Amino acid sequence: MTLEEKLARLKELEEEARRISDGAEKERFYEEKILPLSREVFLEKYQGETFEYLILSVGESIEPIVLSISLLKPSHVLFICTDRSISNIERIKKFIDYENIEFETVIVGKNNPVQVYTGIKDWYFKRKNPENCAIDGTGGTKVMAMGCALAASILNLKVFYVNNEYDKYTRKPIAGSEELIEVKNPYSVLGELERNTAFKYFNSYNYQSAAQIFEKLRKSGIPEDSLMEGMSKGYALWESLEFDEAAEYLETAYQILSKNLDRGIDDGTGWGEKELNILESQIKWVKGFSQVYKEKTIGKDSGEIFLESDCAEPMMLFLYENGMRRSYEKRYETASLLMYRVIEMIEQLQLYKNYKLVTANPDYSKLPVNEEILINEVNSIYKKVLEKDYKPVELKTEIPLFDGYVLLAALNDVLFDAYPAKGKITKTDILKKIRKRLLSRNNCILAHGFRRISEDDFMKIKEVADELLTAYFNGRPEFASLKETARFLTIKN
Repeated sequence: MTLEEKLARLKELEEEARRISDGAEKERFYEEKILPLSREVFLEKYQGETFEYLILSVGESIEPIVLSISLLKPSHVLFICTDRSISNIERIKKFIDYENIEFETVIVGKNNPVQVYTGIKDWYFKRKNPENCAIDGTGGTKVMAMGCALAASILNLKVFYVNNEYDKYTRKPIAGSEELIEVKNPYSVLGELERNTAFKYFNSYNYQSAAQIFEKLRKSGIPEDSLMEGMSKGYALWESLEFDEAAEYLETAYQILSKNLDRGIDDGTGWGEKELNILESQIKWVKGFSQVYKEKTIGKDSGEIFLESDCAEPMMLFLYENGMRRSYEKRYETASLLMYRVIEMIEQLQLYKNYKLVTANPDYSKLPVNEEILINEVNSIYKKVLEKDYKPVELKTEIPLFDGYVLLAALNDVLFDAYPAKGKITKTDILKKIRKRLLSRNNCILAHGFRRISEDDFMKIKEVADELLTAYFNGRPEFASLKETARFLTIKN
């Protein structure tokens, strides 16, 4: 067959592979049918420099290793393996003429680049510093590739890797797309160490630090990760309520992620179509937040504009998840303040949605009950909740948080009927619980007192927020998807 005929045959075989549902069968088909022909095509397309010694990291994918050995034709091969990947060496040997090759193996930990470097260095010195030596770290993990790059930089060895495009359906290299590339500056691969650090920052919700590293990598000429730079800056700006700029960065990230998925590019995030859809929804939220704050309507204040918009519930859930992120950082004072705001927003939304009351300037004439009757009911509830601390109250020109919940109770609002475990506790019990948690927040050093908020304190405030959210959404099916959109993405790999 000509090269063109072989390439056409590879496409046919890949179509067959896509139709195989069983994973083990698909793997067998690839190694028996596709890889041998792909190897032939690779050798016809490229004339590689030969090396007497070749160092290879071994992971789960054998394809790049087979191609590298076939092209570079070493007589001595050092495999850098883990306990798990060492079994793949026998799979590799099936595709090469190994009778004239001397094989050696070094076992390393998959997450220890220094151990990889040390193993290579010891082998290299044992071999009396061979000159005609190259390294290919394509087959192993990213961490193993870093160790290989470190060794190459210090020992002054040539570095190669097998580049290819991936089929997003088979999760295999697109046969015929492979190419052998020499890394002119092996030390640049060590940028992966910083990238991994940035990934950890991102998953720890330290978006500012993550963004700084990704930006540094881009500016230094190391292959940039614009996706994660955009995500880090976008989330950092969103948490700072800089909605316009946040939307711009997140939109850029969305476009990059979409292209990566279409092309089958492994960007290291582990994200797929689900995460792409979540990101699309998050962008709509941020744009919505931005727009609502720009709107001006005669006769309405900003609070009323916000409450009647489609952004109020998303903002409430964003604040909830923001509070959760702060709790993971053990910043319980800040986390509690955010949960306090969530509890307040539930009350504000419920009063506006059901009674058109704006807490900053309530018009009690809109209520479906006589004002005198309402005052009496409010005082009756306060007397039960406050007990010995009770003092008669009047309806206020501005409704504080707890007063709002008392007002909802006096109106027999559905929020209390939907409250979890309602059959076991009364409205008075619910209000007492809310008040107790709010008092702990009021006494914290970031509010009105000097007390620190412990993890236990925060969890109790969160419990009330969770219960009120459940009651507020009252079984609405969109609650689950809204919560998912409110939760910032994390890197899976």
